[in-house]
Amino acid sequence: QASRAWQAPPPLQAPPAQMVPSQGSAAGRDESSPLVQVDAGAPSDTDIEAPAKMPEANSELSGLVWWRYHLGLLTLASVPVLVVLMVVLTRSNGVDLSALAENRPVGKAPLCNASAPLIGPVAVRAFELPAAWEDKCSRSEMAPNGTWIWPGRNWCWVRTKQKACYGQVGANGIGLHLLPSWYWAQRMTAEKGFAPEPSEVPLLGLEQPELCDIPGLGHPLHPSPRERQEALKWFRHNVAVYVVNLPRAAKRWEAMQGRLSELGLHATRIPGVDLSTPGALGTAQLEGLVPQGWNYSLAQENMRELVAHSQYAGIEKFIDEMGIGTVGCAAAHLRAQREAARISAEAGKALALILEDDVALQKDFVVKLFRLVTEEAPCDWQVMAMWSRCPFGRCISPHLTRVQPDGNEPEERCHNGVNYGMFGMLYRVSEMRDINQRLTRTVWDDSRPGCLPVDVAMASISDQIAYYAVPGSQVPGLLYEAAKWEDSQRWRLNHDFLEAQDKELDREAMHRDDVAQIWHKVS
Repeated sequence: QASRAWQAPPPLQAPPAQMVPSQGSAAGRDESSPLVQVDAGAPSDTDIEAPAKMPEANSELSGLVWWRYHLGLLTLASVPVLVVLMVVLTRSNGVDLSALAENRPVGKAPLCNASAPLIGPVAVRAFELPAAWEDKCSRSEMAPNGTWIWPGRNWCWVRTKQKACYGQVGANGIGLHLLPSWYWAQRMTAEKGFAPEPSEVPLLGLEQPELCDIPGLGHPLHPSPRERQEALKWFRHNVAVYVVNLPRAAKRWEAMQGRLSELGLHATRIPGVDLSTPGALGTAQLEGLVPQGWNYSLAQENMRELVAHSQYAGIEKFIDEMGIGTVGCAAAHLRAQREAARISAEAGKALALILEDDVALQKDFVVKLFRLVTEEAPCDWQVMAMWSRCPFGRCISPHLTRVQPDGNEPEERCHNGVNYGMFGMLYRVSEMRDINQRLTRTVWDDSRPGCLPVDVAMASISDQIAYYAVPGSQVPGLLYEAAKWEDSQRWRLNHDFLEAQDKELDREAMHRDDVAQIWHKVS
């Protein structure tokens, strides 16, 4: 069924599909209609005509009629007053009258779509290829230059990911990456002879791709003023916002504050972790930011064994993944989770949104998030990535995927290579402690150094937590990575640290013995 769907992919120039609201949603309501409909057949005050002659009050019966008549007039006259009084009281107490009119529970803001089917536990997933392609995709001559060499890797998949996960920067010049769908990435790879045609043997990075692996689904919205107001009210009531920002990157913090203010939002700053100065790692371990039992030297030694068969470019990539900036990035996100959970719980917020300081929030971010949570998210969700580069898993709605560990990459490498980025992460506050504990155990495992990058580690435990994500192919989506990779704080810290140590790298080394010597120098 999935294969048939891939035979007829949406054309590149197809008009973008709308984020279709569910029945009864804010977007689906008729904005011209009043909140409460008045029955045309019910008489109003002006419809009641006064009788030609007032009833006599000189008898017991006529007196009773007289009192009933005036009591009725008094009741009718008091209805508008009571209605006005109810409106004032309910608004002053934060009661949503539109919820009353639409039969939604007042005071219980929806945090999921109760009608969305629950996905349940997922497992590590690997492709099942025909024997001929399984053999071809495992041959060493299919491996691209400068990659990590390890037995059992699917080189057709590696090359397809190179097309799907590292798109071109958009014409806006601020880093909007245009990422193709998995179908088109495989098509481009197949044209070079490095992968099968997707119509014949699809490499389903996302199962059910016809549902969400469509770039046009990320197009901007044009919501009504009423929906904007409703979405903003929901957001402020439920979501606490946090920004991870290094103390030395004050300009980024100021830029994020300005953008959030434009959207009517406020954020709490959580300091990043800079471990590039001498003795900083030991201090971080004493402060509890990095476990004291974690052995950086042992992790590096285990990483050296993983890259022993690789060329220099592959080693350089691992240097980045094991660099001191990567260690600090992991420590910062794990601390942000703990702090956000504590502060959000004290403030009575159900959701916590943790942003990196180099993301570009879209003008319709609040409305898109409101729709995503209330109309598409199943009620078992624990964490959602607002933009996930190289998405792997299954499409479950037009803008949401259920993340899975990629079984096409070795466990020794922490199934590295998909669902990159912690640009914007939305958490259920009630689930953050459990997520943090699982992620902490995975990241600080010096026997599995491939799990040190916190985004890789998060994807690797998606079979343990209910992790959902917006596919990065949908642009501009809710947000996107505004900075180039080489401008990221993590990359700069890694490479600045190496340069500060004055390490001489032999870029001509190609053999295993030389590789070991290089790794000894840089670690």
